[in-house]
Amino acid sequence: MSAHARLSSSSADRWMTCPGSLKLEEASPVREEGPYAEEGTLAHSVCESLLCCLFEKEITAREPVAGENDEMYKNAKIYAENIFRYLPVTYKAFVEKRVDMSKTLKLPDTFGTVDLLVVGDDCLQLHDFKYGRGVAVYSEENKQLMMYALGAIEAYGERERIELFIHQPRIGIFDKWSTTPTQLTEFAKAATVQGKLALRMADDGFKVELHPSIKGCRFCKAKPTCPALHRNVDEYFKPVSIESTSDEQFEILAGKVQMAKIFISSIEEEVKRRLKAGFTVKGFKLVGGRRGVRKWLNEEKALSLLGSDYIEKRLLSPTRVERRNKADYAKVASLVISADPSLVVVKEESMRIDVTDYFKKKL
Repeated sequence: MSAHARLSSSSADRWMTCPGSLKLEEASPVREEGPYAEEGTLAHSVCESLLCCLFEKEITAREPVAGENDEMYKNAKIYAENIFRYLPVTYKAFVEKRVDMSKTLKLPDTFGTVDLLVVGDDCLQLHDFKYGRGVAVYSEENKQLMMYALGAIEAYGERERIELFIHQPRIGIFDKWSTTPTQLTEFAKAATVQGKLALRMADDGFKVELHPSIKGCRFCKAKPTCPALHRNVDEYFKPVSIESTSDEQFEILAGKVQMAKIFISSIEEEVKRRLKAGFTVKGFKLVGGRRGVRKWLNEEKALSLLGSDYIEKRLLSPTRVERRNKADYAKVASLVISADPSLVVVKEESMRIDVTDYFKKKL
């Protein structure tokens, strides 16, 4: 079995929607992992170390992960607290568990690693931790988690309930969705069809079919050179006449904006990659941007040289007070003010709460 799944669970949104993307991705140059991906990998390691300490009784103290910070540990604790709220009475827990769904899907080397698998008497739980803040993720019909569920059933058998959880604490998302073996069987049929098609396009010379979509394209490595995405550029940026700026027209335009952003960012990243690799992109160069955040290489040594005059003591923020002790927070809740949250335009099917009516009342 290879070290990496060609049809990975984490990219199921891509290859199930756009089977030709497998061939394009495998032909794309290797791209270095960005700072957000590195941060996410480290945060997952913090979660793993905490859960292992909580679930494995022989581990009495958690060893900090090299490079972790307070925010990572805080969010790992929120993740763990939510997990323990939903654990069945009797269970076995498997942290960072590799699951294989090759037999179920009849596809070679189809596997993935679920952040936490809980096997109960009448249920299976699949928990996925997301550290990013840029893209909200939800559990309903989440293809990555459904793939993991197929692997869990293959290893431990069917259960009456299959529960899928997304934990994205940095943006306040804790989302749970229950499915059934019957629903997963239907999903498996679709995954098998699309997976076989993707492999035939990549290996057997089948005509490549490309279908750009927001979910499919967002993390695809082939975005900068995808011919289907390029063909749609004119459509994304087609001018709108003043006469046609109706509500219906803006509905159409709003749907194109996200794809346009995906295309633009992919070109910017590809130009940056080529310049960093020593290639020439006529008319462009690399320059230093905003200075990166500075951190102490050795905080204890710096403190010993500077002294206590450089330590600040201040009242914790309302959020941190509430997390530490809700009863104490209740005493001072009337002294807290909140700034208006930022607003984001999303598709109507998003699970996020609609606040549009609030602004209609103010008109």
